[in-house]
Amino acid sequence: MKKTLLLIAIGPVQEFIAQARRSRDLWFGSHLLSELSRAAASAIARFPNSGDHSKATVENERLIFPAFKSVDEARSELVYCPAPYRNQGEPPRNIANKLLAVLPTEHDGSEVAKQVREAVFKRWRMIANECFAGNNRRITALIEPSVLRTDAQGCRAAWDEQIDTFLEFYAVWSSFGAKEYVSTLETLERELFARKHLKDFSGWQHQRGNVPKSSLDGARDTVLVRSDPTNRDLCRARHQYRISDGEQLDAIGLIKRTGGEPGQFIPLAYITIAHWLLIAQERCPDALHNLQNKCEELDLGAVDSRFLFWERCPCYRADAQVFFEDRWRSIFIDKEGVDSQKLSRMDAKSERFSGTRLDEITKEAKDFGRDFVLPILEKNRSPYPYVACLVADGDKMGSCLKKLTQLSDSQDSSLISAHQNFSQILSRFATDARRIVQEEHKGALIYAGGDDVLAFLPLQDVLSCALKLKDAFKARMKEALPQTQENEHPTLSVGIGIGHFLENMGHLLKLGRRAEVLAKGKEFASRGLDRDALAIILDKRSGGISSWRSRWGEKPTHLIQQAIRNLQSRPSKVSSVDEVVGTDDTLLTVASERQGFPSTKLYELRELLLRLPKPRDVNEKLRNMTPDRQAEDELAWSRTLQKEVGRVISKAGTSPGKDPDKKSKWTPALLGLSFEGLEEVSSEEPSQHYRLLYQRIENWLQRMLIARVFVDAQNSLEPKGSSQTPDAEGGE
Repeated sequence: MKKTLLLIAIGPVQEFIAQARRSRDLWFGSHLLSELSRAAASAIARFPNSGDHSKATVENERLIFPAFKSVDEARSELVYCPAPYRNQGEPPRNIANKLLAVLPTEHDGSEVAKQVREAVFKRWRMIANECFAGNNRRITALIEPSVLRTDAQGCRAAWDEQIDTFLEFYAVWSSFGAKEYVSTLETLERELFARKHLKDFSGWQHQRGNVPKSSLDGARDTVLVRSDPTNRDLCRARHQYRISDGEQLDAIGLIKRTGGEPGQFIPLAYITIAHWLLIAQERCPDALHNLQNKCEELDLGAVDSRFLFWERCPCYRADAQVFFEDRWRSIFIDKEGVDSQKLSRMDAKSERFSGTRLDEITKEAKDFGRDFVLPILEKNRSPYPYVACLVADGDKMGSCLKKLTQLSDSQDSSLISAHQNFSQILSRFATDARRIVQEEHKGALIYAGGDDVLAFLPLQDVLSCALKLKDAFKARMKEALPQTQENEHPTLSVGIGIGHFLENMGHLLKLGRRAEVLAKGKEFASRGLDRDALAIILDKRSGGISSWRSRWGEKPTHLIQQAIRNLQSRPSKVSSVDEVVGTDDTLLTVASERQGFPSTKLYELRELLLRLPKPRDVNEKLRNMTPDRQAEDELAWSRTLQKEVGRVISKAGTSPGKDPDKKSKWTPALLGLSFEGLEEVSSEEPSQHYRLLYQRIENWLQRMLIARVFVDAQNSLEPKGSSQTPDAEGGE
């Protein structure tokens, strides 16, 4: 008897989530898509019932992605959840934007798809209209009145058009007979891919004319009312939802910004200095307590303790940007709901803003910093302003279906059950990821669903988090595919993007995703070295971009750890990055006996590589030579490169010898740079030896430059005035 296989995708995804300037934009964008997918899954499981779903029967066995262990679990997980956690304190399961279901013979695929689409759009309109529900007068005050003006039918034309044209809903379905499940699913995947790439275009009917576009994507008209510094309610609303004076939001952006409770979103600055706050709390608890009270009095941000799940939480729960002296003035200006340029142009007759108001705000900020922040900074170094965006994704997940086919019998029902079991185990990995990120590593989890993870973490924790995520995924795949060899299991590629916490949120996310693409390593596929890797991309405001990749089998966290040891001037007096990835105490003791390798030499080496010819240039020079001359010149270039690198490194000062009491010059080998094994490489290409040598040095140099940032982050936790070489000083 034939059944129907239904495949649904809801979007937009990547670009929608990436359109973010605040952590709340990023989290709510991800949460919103999950809730829309939850509505789709609920409609599938309850078809053909409509209306009051709470009384409808849940057909749990229909769902493959997502899949639930029981009807009771499905019934509880398919209930709409507007907050990060349900009433019982448990987080809702994230539902991926792609759903797969098997429908019984009597159900028509087109009818199911139609009802699911209606349910998804109904849920979306409900979430959008929550902006106007209850006591959300402050949100309504942010919106330009003409946007909310209704026509004869009671529709808000401009607002509704933006809402109704946002969602993308794609559905494909097909009936299948005995032993046709796998082939039918592969056909649907191809058809869905093709349909998603066939874009629909329609013109705007209700544009507002000469108004700014949204700051998030530049596509839709802003819906915000023009800022008015004399309107106290408007200024408070803009401050509460962190809408800067020059920022513009369309209807979608406003929903993302105002969704949920403001205190539930952990600001990026708070994550950035999480370890620093804990250390400061130990050194000067009274001063930190006084600062907390003052920030509450001035309404300078708030972090709701209900949404902090770290094993150790700082007592300080206000705006973390106050610990950066160059942010004091900006923080106080933001409180006014208007930028400094407008403040300076205010009419002197205004009761609220005189011609000297900007000077007054500047003085208030300086007095605040002097009285409440400097007492803390006098005992602590300035916090390090860089944060990590972690993006993880499973490798070769599509091949799992073929493995499941081999493990199950030839019956479709057995394969579908195996597919559902695999889906359930993937959901457990998402639970693992939430625990690893939020509880164990002081991070903020933006999304964890299936094999995907997106999170922000402090630098002191991100390496350990990446390693534990990889291990957790490996354990879940072993559970899901117990009868297959471990080398056939899907693996996890992890990308880490590191940038300044004041950078645009979309930029930080882009760094993380670029790192994840680098970890996937498609360019290494021909050599079988793609995927199953860790990649890091660092965007330093004063040092350019550095990127590094290493496969998990090469122990990348250990390689970074070794680089950190070589750059550190002595063992840290506080819990260090070394502890994060599991260090060797002997090596740490040796590291304490010398000065670290200076960063200046790293930049000198980078300049050296820029001056010397690239491998492709050497290759071009050698092509027109005789074989004997090619080998001779290639060896000469290789010797020159190796000698120059050794010369720069040897000038860096002293390093530990075999005897900790004796000093010797730094050498490439002591720094983890080996020149061995290159002679055995095949010389089919004229510049093969030089190319591999150049790439090895470049890869090592990128690793050292990235490790420098982890050292700077660790050094920022040291007490102020502790001995440290100037070169190792953190911050900017």
